[in-house]
Amino acid sequence: MPERKIWFDLHEEGIDSPDVAILGLPFDGSSSRQRGAAAAPDRLREISRTADPITRSFKVIDRLTLTDFGDVPAIGPDGQPVGQDEFLKTAGERIAALPKDSFQICLGGDNSVSIPAIRGFARKHGTDVGVIWYDAHPDLFETYQGNPDSHACALRRAIDTAGIDPGRVFLLGTRSFSRTEADYIRGAQVKMITATEWLATSTEAVAARIADAMANLPAVYLAVDIDGFDAAHAPGTGYPMPGGIGSEAFFRLLDLLFPRIPIRALDLTEIAPRLDRNDATSFLGVQVILETVGSIRRQPDAFRVKR
Repeated sequence: MPERKIWFDLHEEGIDSPDVAILGLPFDGSSSRQRGAAAAPDRLREISRTADPITRSFKVIDRLTLTDFGDVPAIGPDGQPVGQDEFLKTAGERIAALPKDSFQICLGGDNSVSIPAIRGFARKHGTDVGVIWYDAHPDLFETYQGNPDSHACALRRAIDTAGIDPGRVFLLGTRSFSRTEADYIRGAQVKMITATEWLATSTEAVAARIADAMANLPAVYLAVDIDGFDAAHAPGTGYPMPGGIGSEAFFRLLDLLFPRIPIRALDLTEIAPRLDRNDATSFLGVQVILETVGSIRRQPDAFRVKR
Protein backbone atom coordinates (compact mmCIF):
# COMPACT_ATOMS: atom_id res chain seq x y z
CA MET A 1 0.00 0.00 0.00
CA PRO A 2 1.48 3.41 -0.96
CA GLU A 3 2.29 5.86 1.82
CA ARG A 4 -0.42 8.38 2.46
CA LYS A 5 0.34 11.93 1.36
CA ILE A 6 0.38 14.84 3.76
CA TRP A 7 -2.69 16.98 4.34
CA PHE A 8 -5.31 14.27 4.37
CA ASP A 9 -3.88 12.67 1.23
CA LEU A 10 -4.67 15.83 -0.76
CA HIS A 11 -1.18 17.22 -1.41
CA GLU A 12 -0.15 17.36 -5.06
CA GLU A 13 3.03 18.77 -6.57
CA GLY A 14 3.31 20.80 -9.74
CA ILE A 15 -0.02 22.65 -9.67
CA ASP A 16 0.39 26.25 -10.78
CA SER A 17 -2.58 27.66 -8.91
CA PRO A 18 -3.99 25.17 -6.39
CA ASP A 19 -7.14 25.91 -4.47
CA VAL A 20 -5.08 25.80 -1.26
CA ALA A 21 -1.41 26.78 -0.86
CA ILE A 22 0.39 25.89 2.38
CA LEU A 23 3.71 27.34 3.56
CA GLY A 24 5.64 26.50 6.72
CA LEU A 25 7.20 29.30 8.78
CA PRO A 26 9.23 27.40 11.41
CA PHE A 27 10.55 30.30 13.47
CA ASP A 28 10.21 30.73 17.25
CA GLY A 29 13.05 33.12 18.01
CA SER A 30 10.72 35.85 19.31
CA SER A 31 8.98 33.65 21.88
CA SER A 32 9.09 35.34 25.27
CA ARG A 33 8.47 32.32 27.49
CA GLN A 34 9.06 28.81 26.09
CA ARG A 35 10.23 27.97 22.59
CA GLY A 36 9.33 24.92 20.54
CA ALA A 37 6.88 26.26 17.96
CA ALA A 38 9.46 25.98 15.18
CA ALA A 39 8.84 22.22 15.16
CA ALA A 40 5.11 22.60 14.51
CA PRO A 41 4.96 22.62 10.68
CA ASP A 42 6.66 19.24 10.35
CA ARG A 43 4.67 17.72 13.20
CA LEU A 44 1.39 18.95 11.73
CA ARG A 45 2.27 17.53 8.34
CA GLU A 46 3.05 14.14 9.83
CA ILE A 47 -0.17 13.99 11.85
CA SER A 48 -2.19 15.09 8.82
CA ARG A 49 -1.36 11.73 7.20
CA THR A 50 -3.56 10.02 9.80
CA ALA A 51 -6.80 11.70 8.63
CA ASP A 52 -8.89 11.33 5.49
CA PRO A 53 -10.34 14.43 3.77
CA ILE A 54 -13.63 14.25 5.68
CA THR A 55 -14.67 16.96 8.13
CA ARG A 56 -16.12 16.36 11.56
CA SER A 57 -19.63 16.90 10.11
CA PHE A 58 -19.10 14.13 7.52
CA LYS A 59 -18.40 16.43 4.57
CA VAL A 60 -16.09 14.76 2.05
CA ILE A 61 -13.54 17.18 0.59
CA ASP A 62 -13.24 16.47 -3.12
CA ARG A 63 -12.62 18.39 -6.33
CA LEU A 64 -10.12 20.53 -4.44
CA THR A 65 -6.41 20.92 -5.17
CA LEU A 66 -3.83 21.50 -2.42
CA THR A 67 -0.09 22.02 -2.59
CA ASP A 68 2.37 22.31 0.29
CA PHE A 69 5.19 24.63 -0.78
CA GLY A 70 7.54 23.53 2.01
CA ASP A 71 9.21 25.71 4.62
CA VAL A 72 11.01 29.01 4.73
CA PRO A 73 14.56 27.98 5.81
CA ALA A 74 15.22 28.57 9.49
CA ILE A 75 18.83 27.36 9.29
CA GLY A 76 21.39 29.24 7.22
CA PRO A 77 24.14 27.83 4.97
CA ASP A 78 26.51 27.98 7.94
CA GLY A 79 24.31 25.58 9.89
CA GLN A 80 23.25 28.27 12.35
CA PRO A 81 19.69 29.55 12.98
CA VAL A 82 18.90 32.59 10.87
CA GLY A 83 18.07 35.83 12.66
CA GLN A 84 14.55 37.15 12.89
CA ASP A 85 15.06 40.00 10.44
CA GLU A 86 16.38 37.63 7.78
CA PHE A 87 13.70 35.04 8.42
CA LEU A 88 10.81 37.50 8.23
CA LYS A 89 12.26 39.08 5.08
CA THR A 90 12.57 35.70 3.37
CA ALA A 91 9.12 34.71 4.60
CA GLY A 92 7.69 37.83 3.01
CA GLU A 93 9.33 36.95 -0.30
CA ARG A 94 8.05 33.37 -0.23
CA ILE A 95 4.54 34.47 0.71
CA ALA A 96 4.54 37.00 -2.15
CA ALA A 97 5.44 34.16 -4.52
CA LEU A 98 2.45 32.01 -3.53
CA PRO A 99 -0.29 31.92 -6.17
CA LYS A 100 -2.60 34.89 -5.65
CA ASP A 101 -5.75 32.92 -6.42
CA SER A 102 -5.03 30.23 -3.83
CA PHE A 103 -6.44 30.12 -0.31
CA GLN A 104 -3.26 30.73 1.72
CA ILE A 105 -2.37 28.76 4.86
CA CYS A 106 0.79 29.68 6.79
CA LEU A 107 2.04 27.40 9.57
CA GLY A 108 4.05 28.90 12.41
CA GLY A 109 6.20 29.15 14.33
CA ASP A 110 5.57 31.81 16.90
CA ASN A 111 3.14 34.61 16.23
CA SER A 112 5.75 36.94 14.77
CA VAL A 113 5.37 35.04 11.49
CA SER A 114 1.92 36.64 11.16
CA ILE A 115 3.68 39.95 10.43
CA PRO A 116 4.91 39.07 6.91
CA ALA A 117 1.85 36.88 6.29
CA ILE A 118 -0.67 39.66 6.92
CA ARG A 119 1.52 42.21 5.16
CA GLY A 120 1.64 39.96 2.09
CA PHE A 121 -2.12 39.42 2.28
CA ALA A 122 -2.70 43.18 2.17
CA ARG A 123 -0.39 43.52 -0.83
CA LYS A 124 -2.39 40.88 -2.71
CA HIS A 125 -5.90 41.96 -1.74
CA GLY A 126 -5.54 45.65 -0.84
CA THR A 127 -5.26 47.48 2.46
CA ASP A 128 -9.03 47.57 3.02
CA VAL A 129 -8.99 43.92 4.14
CA GLY A 130 -10.12 42.69 7.54
CA VAL A 131 -8.31 40.60 10.15
CA ILE A 132 -9.86 38.18 12.66
CA TRP A 133 -7.35 37.60 15.46
CA TYR A 134 -8.28 34.49 17.46
CA ASP A 135 -5.89 34.60 20.39
CA ALA A 136 -5.88 34.74 24.17
CA HIS A 137 -3.73 37.88 23.80
CA PRO A 138 -4.18 40.99 21.63
CA ASP A 139 -0.45 41.04 20.69
CA LEU A 140 -0.68 44.82 20.37
CA PHE A 141 2.47 45.94 22.17
CA GLU A 142 4.51 48.57 20.34
CA THR A 143 7.62 46.75 21.54
CA TYR A 144 8.15 43.88 23.97
CA GLN A 145 11.36 43.00 25.78
CA GLY A 146 13.15 45.37 23.41
CA ASN A 147 11.88 43.65 20.25
CA PRO A 148 9.34 45.50 18.07
CA ASP A 149 8.78 42.27 16.12
CA SER A 150 8.14 40.12 19.18
CA HIS A 151 5.26 37.66 19.07
CA ALA A 152 3.63 39.99 21.62
CA CYS A 153 3.75 42.79 19.00
CA ALA A 154 2.63 40.71 16.02
CA LEU A 155 -0.79 42.20 15.36
CA ARG A 156 0.33 45.79 16.03
CA ARG A 157 3.31 45.44 13.71
CA ALA A 158 1.31 43.65 11.02
CA ILE A 159 -1.48 46.20 10.76
CA ASP A 160 0.90 49.17 11.03
CA THR A 161 3.27 47.97 8.32
CA ALA A 162 0.48 46.69 6.09
CA GLY A 163 -1.52 49.92 6.39
CA ILE A 164 -4.68 48.19 7.63
CA ASP A 165 -7.26 50.27 9.51
CA PRO A 166 -7.38 48.95 13.12
CA GLY A 167 -11.15 49.41 12.95
CA ARG A 168 -11.25 46.46 10.54
CA VAL A 169 -9.55 44.18 13.07
CA PHE A 170 -11.66 41.84 15.22
CA LEU A 171 -10.08 40.37 18.35
CA LEU A 172 -11.72 37.06 19.21
CA GLY A 173 -11.51 34.87 22.31
CA THR A 174 -9.24 37.43 23.97
CA ARG A 175 -8.76 37.22 27.73
CA SER A 176 -5.27 38.41 28.73
CA PHE A 177 -4.49 42.14 28.45
CA SER A 178 -1.87 44.69 29.36
CA ARG A 179 -2.81 48.29 30.15
CA THR A 180 -0.92 49.42 27.05
CA GLU A 181 -2.92 47.09 24.83
CA ALA A 182 -6.22 48.05 26.47
CA ASP A 183 -5.50 51.72 25.77
CA TYR A 184 -4.70 50.93 22.13
CA ILE A 185 -7.87 48.85 21.68
CA ARG A 186 -10.03 51.69 22.97
CA GLY A 187 -8.19 54.46 21.14
CA ALA A 188 -7.98 52.66 17.79
CA GLN A 189 -11.54 51.31 18.02
CA VAL A 190 -10.46 47.72 17.52
CA LYS A 191 -13.48 45.42 17.63
CA MET A 192 -13.46 42.58 20.13
CA ILE A 193 -15.41 39.64 21.48
CA THR A 194 -13.68 38.38 24.59
CA ALA A 195 -13.79 34.73 25.60
CA THR A 196 -16.04 35.75 28.49
CA GLU A 197 -18.52 37.37 26.10
CA TRP A 198 -18.48 34.38 23.75
CA LEU A 199 -19.08 31.92 26.57
CA ALA A 200 -22.00 34.04 27.81
CA THR A 201 -23.79 34.00 24.46
CA SER A 202 -24.16 31.69 21.46
CA THR A 203 -21.66 31.00 18.70
CA GLU A 204 -24.42 32.02 16.28
CA ALA A 205 -24.53 35.46 17.89
CA VAL A 206 -20.73 35.75 17.73
CA ALA A 207 -20.76 34.84 14.04
CA ALA A 208 -23.48 37.41 13.36
CA ARG A 209 -21.46 40.22 14.97
CA ILE A 210 -18.35 39.36 12.97
CA ALA A 211 -20.28 38.98 9.72
CA ASP A 212 -22.02 42.32 10.22
CA ALA A 213 -18.63 43.99 10.64
CA MET A 214 -16.85 42.25 7.76
CA ALA A 215 -19.38 41.13 5.14
CA ASN A 216 -18.60 44.04 2.78
CA LEU A 217 -14.82 43.74 2.87
CA PRO A 218 -12.94 42.40 -0.19
CA ALA A 219 -11.02 39.76 1.80
CA VAL A 220 -10.55 38.64 5.40
CA TYR A 221 -7.50 37.11 7.08
CA LEU A 222 -8.01 34.61 9.91
CA ALA A 223 -5.11 34.35 12.37
CA VAL A 224 -5.33 31.45 14.85
CA ASP A 225 -2.97 31.38 17.80
CA ILE A 226 -3.54 27.97 19.39
CA ASP A 227 -3.67 29.57 22.84
CA GLY A 228 -6.98 31.10 21.75
CA PHE A 229 -8.38 27.72 22.78
CA ASP A 230 -8.79 26.90 26.44
CA ALA A 231 -5.65 25.40 27.97
CA ALA A 232 -7.48 22.10 28.50
CA HIS A 233 -7.77 21.79 24.71
CA ALA A 234 -4.36 23.24 23.84
CA PRO A 235 -1.73 22.48 26.49
CA GLY A 236 1.17 22.37 24.03
CA THR A 237 1.95 26.06 23.73
CA GLY A 238 4.15 28.60 25.46
CA TYR A 239 1.24 30.43 27.09
CA PRO A 240 -1.58 27.92 27.79
CA MET A 241 -4.43 30.13 28.99
CA PRO A 242 -7.49 29.11 31.04
CA GLY A 243 -10.95 30.52 30.42
CA GLY A 244 -11.01 29.99 26.68
CA ILE A 245 -13.20 28.47 24.01
CA GLY A 246 -13.54 24.77 23.28
CA SER A 247 -12.83 23.25 19.90
CA GLU A 248 -16.40 22.54 18.75
CA ALA A 249 -17.52 26.13 19.31
CA PHE A 250 -14.63 27.32 17.16
CA PHE A 251 -15.35 24.81 14.39
CA ARG A 252 -19.01 25.79 14.45
CA LEU A 253 -17.92 29.40 14.03
CA LEU A 254 -16.06 28.44 10.86
CA ASP A 255 -19.19 26.72 9.56
CA LEU A 256 -21.12 29.95 10.09
CA LEU A 257 -18.56 32.48 8.87
CA PHE A 258 -17.31 30.98 5.61
CA PRO A 259 -20.67 31.34 3.81
CA ARG A 260 -20.97 34.95 5.01
CA ILE A 261 -17.57 36.66 4.77
CA PRO A 262 -14.69 36.36 2.26
CA ILE A 263 -12.05 34.56 4.34
CA ARG A 264 -9.09 34.05 2.00
CA ALA A 265 -6.20 33.09 4.30
CA LEU A 266 -5.37 31.38 7.59
CA ASP A 267 -2.33 31.26 9.78
CA LEU A 268 -1.88 28.81 12.65
CA THR A 269 0.75 29.65 15.24
CA GLU A 270 2.25 28.90 18.67
CA ILE A 271 1.87 25.09 18.70
CA ALA A 272 4.95 23.75 20.52
CA PRO A 273 5.09 19.95 20.09
CA ARG A 274 7.70 19.40 22.79
CA LEU A 275 5.39 21.03 25.35
CA ASP A 276 2.39 18.97 24.27
CA ARG A 277 0.63 16.02 25.90
CA ASN A 278 0.03 13.04 23.64
CA ASP A 279 0.05 15.39 20.61
CA ALA A 280 -3.35 16.76 21.70
CA THR A 281 -2.52 20.32 20.60
CA SER A 282 -1.04 19.22 17.29
CA PHE A 283 -4.10 17.09 16.55
CA LEU A 284 -6.25 20.14 17.32
CA GLY A 285 -4.15 22.20 14.90
CA VAL A 286 -4.56 19.59 12.17
CA GLN A 287 -8.33 19.63 12.73
CA VAL A 288 -8.33 23.43 12.42
CA ILE A 289 -6.73 23.03 9.00
CA LEU A 290 -9.07 20.20 7.97
CA GLU A 291 -12.18 22.15 8.96
CA THR A 292 -10.85 25.27 7.21
CA VAL A 293 -10.13 23.40 3.99
CA GLY A 294 -13.55 21.79 4.23
CA SER A 295 -15.17 25.22 4.61
CA ILE A 296 -13.68 26.82 1.50
CA ARG A 297 -16.32 25.36 -0.79
CA ARG A 298 -19.04 26.83 1.42
CA GLN A 299 -18.08 30.31 0.29
CA PRO A 300 -20.41 31.91 -2.28
CA ASP A 301 -19.01 32.30 -5.77
CA ALA A 302 -18.88 36.05 -5.23
CA PHE A 303 -16.26 35.54 -2.49
CA ARG A 304 -13.96 33.36 -4.55
CA VAL A 305 -11.15 34.75 -6.64
CA LYS A 306 -12.14 34.44 -10.29
CA ARG A 307 -9.65 32.35 -12.24
